[in-house]
Amino acid sequence: HSERTLPPDFPDRYSSTSGLVWHRDIYRNDGDGDAPIVILSLGAPCQFGVESVATGERRAIELRSGDALVFGGPCRFIKHAVLSIDLERSPTWMPVEQRARLSLTF
Repeated sequence: HSERTLPPDFPDRYSSTSGLVWHRDIYRNDGDGDAPIVILSLGAPCQFGVESVATGERRAIELRSGDALVFGGPCRFIKHAVLSIDLERSPTWMPVEQRARLSLTF
């Protein structure tokens, strides 16, 4: 069993309404490709885009605080994006001046 260290920017913090461009988690720091990717979303809700591996069709899913998303098996390298973030709908436990979406990816 190998130890995995957390990157210095963990978790990812999105403090503006813009998101993250379409991409795949294919790089060395994204794991070995055998294990699934798990994304835990906290804070402000976002529109999260996924693109079908088979058809290329794109869909948007709303991720709210506490939602988790898993990419594994044939979808391990699925193309995805954070399309937008709704800071105005941040949970009440988040101070107004610190509204953000936090993304913990394992």
